[in-house]
Amino acid sequence: MNRCGDAIRVFSASAHIPAAVDDALALQRRLWRLNEAFARYNLAACVKAGLAIQGYEVGDPIPPQAALTAEERKAVEAVLRDLG
Repeated sequence: MNRCGDAIRVFSASAHIPAAVDDALALQRRLWRLNEAFARYNLAACVKAGLAIQGYEVGDPIPPQAALTAEERKAVEAVLRDLG
């Protein structure tokens, strides 16, 4: 999405990715890095790590899903920090 620049006017994909049109597209571009992290790593692990980073200790994902590694958690934390 971010690689398309201004060439994209309407974007719609699977249910976990909101449709982005006009002004909403600018907001979605800002959040896209977080979606990329969710796609790269285990979704449940990303959500749980994100909550823990914000002070909500919810524990690790239930097996067979694994928690993020220290390196993966740093990547998710960097995205969250950049988003503010």
